[in-house]
Parts: sequence; structure tokens; C-alpha cells
Amino acid sequence: MPIPPRRAVIYRRVSTARQVGGASLEQQEEACRAHAVAQGWEVITLYAEAGRSAYAEDLSRRPAFQQMIADARQRRFDIVLVYELSRFGRRRKAFAVGEDLERLSVRLISVTESF
Repeated sequence: MPIPPRRAVIYRRVSTARQVGGASLEQQEEACRAHAVAQGWEVITLYAEAGRSAYAEDLSRRPAFQQMIADARQRRFDIVLVYELSRFGRRRKAFAVGEDLERLSVRLISVTESF
């Protein structure tokens, strides 16, 4: 029996309309999709937040992030792809959520950074 492809989601975020670091929502998605294809993973959902700061705003003010975590708890996917870790979060609380994902057997992967 063939092994089904891993289910991946893409989380994209920009802080301002000008974009921090030059990676637009579209560029982030393109890089994440290319990585998923290279790994043989199926991208099943996109989560996007435009104009949401990872410094100033708490996680409760990031509705797409909250939906992604709720979906992870429902075991709807295996992998979260981000362009870089700063798109996921910059505060300790966000990285605690990353540890929660790990406990759910969901991998958090940055497509531009090794860790």
C-alpha cells in the first residue's frame, strides 16, 4: 500500500504594507510551495496575515495563526512551512507554540534557514 504524501500548510506573514525584508506574501508562498514539491509534500492550506507585527501584537491578534493552531490540534496536517522563522514569530510565546506543534507531531520548517 503506498504511503500517502505528507500534508503541509503554509503560514505567511508580513508586518507592514512595505514588507519587512523584501519577501512579499506571494514570494513566501512561492518559496514554500517549491520546497513542498521538492519534498513530495501536498500543500493543503494557506494561512496568511498581512500587516501583523510579530513584535507588537500578541498571538490572539493573529487570526490566521490561531486558526492554524486549532487545525493542528485537530491533526489536519503534518508540517507547517514558513519562509523564515521570523514569519512565524519573534517572541518567546510564538516559539512555545512551536513546541506545542512538536508535541502534536507537527514539524515547523523554515524553507530558507537550517535549524
